[in-house]
Amino acid sequence: MNDLHKPLGQTRKRGARALPMRLMLLAAMIFLAAAAIYLRFLSGDDDPVVVSLDDSKAQTEPTQRQSEDEPSVTTQAPNDKPAIAKPDVAATIDDAPKFTPEPSQLPKRPAWVSEPQTTEQSEFGPLPKTASSGLRPLDVYSESQGTVARTRIALVVGGLGISQTGSQSAIEVLPNGITLAFSPIGNSLQRWMQKARKEGHEIALQIPLQPIGYPAVNPGRGTLIKDATVGENLDSLRWALGRVTNYPVVISYLGGGIAGDDAAMEPILTEIRDRGLAWVDDGTVAASISLDIAERIKLPNAIGNIHIDADRNPGKIRSQLKGLELLAARRRYAIGTATAFPETVQELSSWVKQLDKKGIQLVPLSNLVRDYGR
Repeated sequence: MNDLHKPLGQTRKRGARALPMRLMLLAAMIFLAAAAIYLRFLSGDDDPVVVSLDDSKAQTEPTQRQSEDEPSVTTQAPNDKPAIAKPDVAATIDDAPKFTPEPSQLPKRPAWVSEPQTTEQSEFGPLPKTASSGLRPLDVYSESQGTVARTRIALVVGGLGISQTGSQSAIEVLPNGITLAFSPIGNSLQRWMQKARKEGHEIALQIPLQPIGYPAVNPGRGTLIKDATVGENLDSLRWALGRVTNYPVVISYLGGGIAGDDAAMEPILTEIRDRGLAWVDDGTVAASISLDIAERIKLPNAIGNIHIDADRNPGKIRSQLKGLELLAARRRYAIGTATAFPETVQELSSWVKQLDKKGIQLVPLSNLVRDYGR
């Protein structure tokens, strides 16, 4: 129909009535949104936001939520990239363990000289023992002392004694605040122990536990086996304990095939307790119940939180160290574990130099033991 044939009075512009209708719908939507915000404010379901006309003064009340850009710190998953976690504001320094050695009336000896009162001569070599006075090797050989900072990290580097070059590098290059752990299947352990103690390092002894896939995967002589008799495992343990002296702590190595078995682990941990040592679960076996047993039998204990060098790429090592720092900031303390690889030694020697600026104290491993034995 053209304009000549349209009824009179009905000629109009397109959209003339549509515009007011759109304005009415928009106004209704604004009203409903305002009403919803008002009702939500009254219900108190959301975190309040204080807004100022001056953008520089806008404030948001703190919440416990975590943004998508801040995943939790990855612990006990060496191949995962550690991420950022908010500090736990509820934690205090009093929540963290701090081991203090029992004072001794014995004559002061150099750190690399064994204390006869806490040493037992045996067919396996010199074994640690609790003295008749109650003094323990844990007390005698611990390097834990003095005041502690609000945030502490213990870092233990294992595998010493396996490689002569690697052992020498770790002892000479790493700062003495890092604890060095010796493998019982290493060579010249007593000589390396003396050198490490002279350099000021606390030392630990690694105890090889049956891994998943044993015997195809075999840590070597002295491995404690799930299906062995109690006597066989105790002989293997004593053989390992007699390989070196002057350590306050023993730490697990592997263990996926035995660490979750109460019947196999309790006699082992009881022997460690009776010899006046502390136990550290290295934290790599998710099914481990060793800490449950340790608390039940009053064995001083701790657990490793982040394995630093499962991936030996320097960037990955630095990433894991960052995760360790963040975990320590949240809990006030953390324990890292590593192996004396050349890449690890180099990265750790650089990392330690930055800790003071970050307000982090590097402490010996025994410092973070919970001493349930007292």
